[in-house]
Amino acid sequence: MAGLFCVLCLTYTQKLNSQHTLTITEIHYNSDSTRNTGDWFELYNYGSADIDISLFRIRDSSATGLYLVPSGTILGAQQYLVFCSDLSRFDAHYSISNRMGNLGYGLNNKSDGIRIFDASNNLILEVFYTDSLPWPPGADGYGRTLEIINTSLDPSLPENWRTGCVLGSPGTAFTPCTSETLVVSEINYKSSPLHDAGDWFEIRNIGSTSVDIGNFRVRDNKNENMYQIPSNTILAPQASLVVFDNPTKFNNQFPWVTNKTGPFFFNLSGGGDCIRLYNANDKVIFSICYDDDDPWSELPDGNGYTLEADTNFSFSRDVNHHNSWFAGCPKGSPGVKFNPDCNSSIESVSTFPFIIYPNPTRDYFRIDSELSTLQTVTMIDMHGKISLLQSANDVYNVQSYPAGVYIIAIDSNHQKYYCRITILP
Repeated sequence: MAGLFCVLCLTYTQKLNSQHTLTITEIHYNSDSTRNTGDWFELYNYGSADIDISLFRIRDSSATGLYLVPSGTILGAQQYLVFCSDLSRFDAHYSISNRMGNLGYGLNNKSDGIRIFDASNNLILEVFYTDSLPWPPGADGYGRTLEIINTSLDPSLPENWRTGCVLGSPGTAFTPCTSETLVVSEINYKSSPLHDAGDWFEIRNIGSTSVDIGNFRVRDNKNENMYQIPSNTILAPQASLVVFDNPTKFNNQFPWVTNKTGPFFFNLSGGGDCIRLYNANDKVIFSICYDDDDPWSELPDGNGYTLEADTNFSFSRDVNHHNSWFAGCPKGSPGVKFNPDCNSSIESVSTFPFIIYPNPTRDYFRIDSELSTLQTVTMIDMHGKISLLQSANDVYNVQSYPAGVYIIAIDSNHQKYYCRITILP
């Protein structure tokens, strides 16, 4: 497995003659070790006419990797064809007929290319990749594939790719990940020093039936880091289980949480990490990779908040995309669904030596402070987007902000204070 956040980076050059309407729509270049399908990629004919790809040549980046497409191979209009490095491994996981191989070579986990030449040896399509950002995480050894979002858009753009489901969808268009009913719904990877609960995350059953998750395993981005859930652990529909690393720290902050298990003996990285769920047969069933830098919310990075997703789960979402996660409440909401009211006053995070008025407001507010200095005042929406507010004669203008609930974060003398404010329509 490549290093943390080793993800697919593509530069794409497409040279198409008028008779060729081909593109690459899915790539599986690095399997999770528990579901090794071999390397494969998916070719799609997005045109309205069939294409005879007999004797087309498929090469990698090397001078030796070469696969010759058999004679009589027709790729129909709007049809897919999967090319496999190892048919025996592929067929052990999938039951599709529109696949061929063996390629005779694999796709490199670090960087490689997929180059397609027609029967006259003219280059018609090529894709080169490396394992670097800003391409979507989760495809580099964490069980998922890389799926194109829109075949009519430029496939060289990172925003036109997403991580697909565990095992992907070879031979068909992307379909929602309806089998992924056990999900990670909240992550606390770096607590505030004032409220240190250690590292923890929440597993939620978003399905309609109870699941026995006894002997299921959880891992971070390293295969050797593993925690096994105790036997006979039943997770009812919409119920959750919190997995923690430090019982003393967690219980001090959340003595009322009973739906919990631990400790796991590894740490979630404050610089970005992955969390993977495995069934009792030790096969990966879910994975999420997060980051602590923009465009991900920076509030969970030691600022007292968690990453939340449990109110935002749909089977078609990309769980590795930053828009699928938002900053939750101060200290988080372990074991229960996210409540936008945060179940208690945000002012309780710390003594609040300020008066903010008017609140609610439509266009401005003022801050009266018992303290002598205010270093910075920032506005934070419920998705964790942060904006620095500028004061004009102690008046903070918020006319440009949409109506909703926001957090006002105030830095004063190296101490942080938080207050909720409502902007009216």
